[in-house]
Amino acid sequence: MLRSLLAAHDIDVVIAGEHNASMMVGLAGSYIALDVYVDREDGERASELIRSLREGGEGVEEPPEDEPDDHSVDPHVALETRKRTGAVVLLALCVTFGTAHLYARAWMRGITLAAIELVGIAQVGDNQPLGAAMIAGAIGFDLIGALYLVRRRPAGVRPALPEARLRS
Repeated sequence: MLRSLLAAHDIDVVIAGEHNASMMVGLAGSYIALDVYVDREDGERASELIRSLREGGEGVEEPPEDEPDDHSVDPHVALETRKRTGAVVLLALCVTFGTAHLYARAWMRGITLAAIELVGIAQVGDNQPLGAAMIAGAIGFDLIGALYLVRRRPAGVRPALPEARLRS
């Protein structure tokens, strides 16, 4: 989106880390810094455009007032939801022990699921048939419950865009 905005104003741009972040979307893509580089003579104008984009001004086309826009989804929220969904699936199926709920900030449920899984492991060690069902149930509940928590989107909440900084 930023690349398109600057290109529309005839500003050449290089975004460092862009491809690395897109490859690691579900894991750590949001933690990779995306540095925006423009020519010195375009620096002030690019900084102003980025600032106005953050504030929802120029460069962001608003839908017409007379047309309802309930079928569209905010791309920032959709991308963040996809990232968090990937992290939940990875944690629930690979790490287990309630970590998906811990990631979704449901602390008590995560700790409870970890305890249920540990008890299930102990029962499997004692050849109890209920142990495997406890482990599978805890993992399944961790996956489904954390997906539900991550997928329900609070209305109007958008992740903050990074600040534009001009370096000489």
